[in-house]
Amino acid sequence: MNFLIAEDHATLQKVIIKIVKKHFGGESLNLFIANNGEEALEILKNNDIDMMTSDINMPIKSGLDVIKELRGGVGLLDKNQNIPIIIISAYEPSYIQQYGHLKFADVFTKPFDVQELVNSITRILSNPSETKNGETIATSSQELELKKMLEVFIKEEQIHDDVLLSLLDKYNKKIAKYLLDKK
Repeated sequence: MNFLIAEDHATLQKVIIKIVKKHFGGESLNLFIANNGEEALEILKNNDIDMMTSDINMPIKSGLDVIKELRGGVGLLDKNQNIPIIIISAYEPSYIQQYGHLKFADVFTKPFDVQELVNSITRILSNPSETKNGETIATSSQELELKKMLEVFIKEEQIHDDVLLSLLDKYNKKIAKYLLDKK
């Protein structure tokens, strides 16, 4: 597995490296480290990457700019266009959520729970078709918040199906399926 860690903070790089090596290491693990967005793009252009973690606020080029270019499939980036990306950032999930169209596999706010990151990577690796195709997967807190909000709308029947479906389309397809099946 080729795993890219795009993070400018050296201590956090070491923590993520340790986590990935401990839980997912083996002879087939190749770790790539990018200290900024420009280095991340260079690695993505020159290697087939299977999974990536990325900070948002990095020097030279932000993680969001990297992901925008990656998802756009510009030039040599098309081979990695749909890799699962886990965001690990100090930004609040509400800020990151506005970039949901970039199709993150998961989002963690610093400081993060190590076991939750391990669980997320395990989930993504065990079901790559769910993330390799670029489908957005909400974090558990986002998913629960949206489920609660949408269940209230469904119960009270105060929202028309077309409005509900457009809202669901804006968010996670997984949540949409859950709620429509429940209805």
